[in-house]
Amino acid sequence: MASRKGELIDRSRAFAHDLQELLNQTVCDGAHVGAIIHPDGRTAAIGTGLYNVGRAAPTKVRTAGSVPCWLTIACRVYLDCDGYLTVEQSVYFLYTGVNPDQLDELLHYDYERDKEGYPEAHIQVIATSPAWESVLAASGKPKAGVGKLHLPVGGRRFRPALEDLLEALIEEGILEGAPGWTRIIGEHRDKFRKLQLRAAIRRDPEVAAVALQGLGYTVHPPDRSSLAKILPFSGKGRRKK
Repeated sequence: MASRKGELIDRSRAFAHDLQELLNQTVCDGAHVGAIIHPDGRTAAIGTGLYNVGRAAPTKVRTAGSVPCWLTIACRVYLDCDGYLTVEQSVYFLYTGVNPDQLDELLHYDYERDKEGYPEAHIQVIATSPAWESVLAASGKPKAGVGKLHLPVGGRRFRPALEDLLEALIEEGILEGAPGWTRIIGEHRDKFRKLQLRAAIRRDPEVAAVALQGLGYTVHPPDRSSLAKILPFSGKGRRKK
């Protein structure tokens, strides 16, 4: 049986490959998404332009206009108590600029488990608005700016996928999608949503059972004796969330 570190390596690389495939079949040419396992073997970093060392870096995307845009993807993942690859933190940055070392941020989607102070999943748009500035000033945040607002986007289970961001940017005429991008995005997004649905069911199986019974399915509770045999493994690693 493969070790947990070996499983983390395999699944992280597979996840990175899926992201790379998505980008290169929709809005990028030759984008690289790498996976690096941290020395402790418990977490992995996944990101654009990520090789054996260093941090995730911007990768250029095809724009429909003359202004160049860049995208950075950075994730930290781990295997949860039951052996599922789980995102601990992820962020998708959209930039503009000519020099990749001197870019201006446009927006970013951010997700961090168990974050305190603002929503786990949120979007921040770097923009200006006289109306918002007046509201922020009145609330004691005169220097915060609209870009400091953490606007919620669906929480842990129902947050937007990278595919949603790419689709929106293509549909708005900002990015140029490759032929067949609609199908590619649809297939990748469907995979993501099914994974999220499975995770939601694992965390609240009673609700799933009630829904299935409402559809006419016969649902039997699991054999508790067989579950007890799994508990020693489930109790290891990170706590169940």
